[in-house]
Amino acid sequence: MRWPISRASLIGWRLVLRMIRAERLWSFGPPMTEDQLERLLTWVILGVILGGRLGFVLFYQPAHYLAHPLDILKVWEGGMSFHGGFLGVMTALVAFCLKERISILPVADLLAAATPPGLFLGRIANFINAELWGRPTTLPWGVAFPGEAAQSCPGIEGDLRPPSLADLRGRARGNSAVHGPEPSRLAARLAALAGVRVRHVPCGLRRHALPCRVRAPARCAVRERRQPAGPRVADLGLRADHGADPVAADDPARALSHSAQPADRVTALAVLIARRIGATGPVTVADYMAECLLHPEHGYYSTREPFGAAGDFTTAPEISQMFGELLGLCLAQAWLDQGQPSPVTLAELGPGRGTLMADLLRATRGVPGFHEAARVHLVEASPRLRALQRETLGGHPAAWLDRAADLPEGPLFLVANEFFDALPIRQFVRGPEGWRERMVGLTEGRLTWGLGPETSLAALAYRLEDTAPGDVVELCPAAGPIMAEIARRIAAAGGLALAVDYGGWRSHGDTLQALRAHRFDDPLAAPGEADLTAHVDFEALAQAAAPCGTALVPQGALLLRLGLAQRAARLARSLTGEALASHEAASRRLTDATEMGTLFKALAVFSPQGPAPAGFDA
Repeated sequence: MRWPISRASLIGWRLVLRMIRAERLWSFGPPMTEDQLERLLTWVILGVILGGRLGFVLFYQPAHYLAHPLDILKVWEGGMSFHGGFLGVMTALVAFCLKERISILPVADLLAAATPPGLFLGRIANFINAELWGRPTTLPWGVAFPGEAAQSCPGIEGDLRPPSLADLRGRARGNSAVHGPEPSRLAARLAALAGVRVRHVPCGLRRHALPCRVRAPARCAVRERRQPAGPRVADLGLRADHGADPVAADDPARALSHSAQPADRVTALAVLIARRIGATGPVTVADYMAECLLHPEHGYYSTREPFGAAGDFTTAPEISQMFGELLGLCLAQAWLDQGQPSPVTLAELGPGRGTLMADLLRATRGVPGFHEAARVHLVEASPRLRALQRETLGGHPAAWLDRAADLPEGPLFLVANEFFDALPIRQFVRGPEGWRERMVGLTEGRLTWGLGPETSLAALAYRLEDTAPGDVVELCPAAGPIMAEIARRIAAAGGLALAVDYGGWRSHGDTLQALRAHRFDDPLAAPGEADLTAHVDFEALAQAAAPCGTALVPQGALLLRLGLAQRAARLARSLTGEALASHEAASRRLTDATEMGTLFKALAVFSPQGPAPAGFDA
């Protein structure tokens, strides 16, 4: 690629130099001297580099670079903008002319004359470097790329059916190009069998090319996006990973649930994970999730605002204030039933923006003595989210902890909404006699799924009875110890824990899902830029909570038993029009069986000597 770019610079400079020397072109003499031209070239080069880089920062990823300004200097990771480069050159031109006190328009004429060969050879450089493929073509002057990159790099935009072997052989006889919806695997192999070489033609010859556009993104990464197995979640108004049921590994529908998508740029975290795998070997799904969500510099929760319409998902507290209010009153009632102990720890795991805790505190303000007894503790690992939670709580005294194990001893009243679903999981595929762990490895530089050797696992010995070869079972190593710490405090000193999440009783099936901008994504596509979750195994949580008492009810049933219908009716009195319609929709979304009402469940963990808490005792 360097040859066309350097040749473009040389040609442009020589052309402008000849124009300056040609006095017949200028009525009042050349606009600058040859020495000034050399200085202008330096200014233009700086304008291209600085403008191109800053343009990429401002136009494409301002949020990332605002959070990590030092990444602006990491030019070796790529990222230049044509628009920024153009503005940089224009700025350099104006600044140079003002400094040298020469007319801007004649100098702009010189640059305009030098631009076409520069753009032409620059595009040729992009083409040679596999950054702009053009389109597959049947024409004899199409450029053949025999290397591995040309067989596997292009991302496909549009709907293409997979070519049959007969199609490929027919095209081979006609010396045609071959591209299918997944060139990294099927098309390349069948094309090789048929004796076909892939040809590409620059985009300027589009009228002679095949109808679908093909482009190879940076780093030649081709990804697949996971699709929901059930109804479109957008139609239900739910968070995307609240919808599909688990899909068994041998389910024939799984082969149809993925479609090739244009590849995104390789994220900085993807590079770090690939280096780690290259150095030490494949990593478990749990290790991969932990890096993606909690990496201190590039992790999902360290770099972005995931909540709400502008983020990647919406949680129940963001849907309606009634969710946090009713859970808070449930905790306060348990505190009253247990004799109003003081002091007590009022805690939340994974508080998000702090919305739930803010609603909880507002609703319990009228419970005599509760706020005086409660010491608020928030378990949050992200410094950025801690700052957001502090702002949401509006000055209410609170302490932040890194781990649930750091919670104070004594009576504990705790809520955890959509906390356990984000804990890293391990996945195991049932074999004939044992289990093979699902791993993340590298194939041709890309993150890919793989399986470890078959082995016996004591933790899954009992699951051999209710699974068949090919079935997937998930374990959450962190969930059990966290729940055990919570239950130990409650068993010893009293309290109540409410864990609300989506999932079921006993893990069965692959439930790992990625969500970006309220849409499903391939979990390996953009490490650090998508939320990764998995269904919660409430059976495992209940077992870890022993010897405490436990009760599990659907979220909708719990909220209605706690008085959501009455609370909704009271709030509706002061609403009209769109506000009233939105309020009614939020009530349905939280409780209706077709939305979050049954998919989400609430697990109560309470003292073994006490009765089940309000809402769980029906």
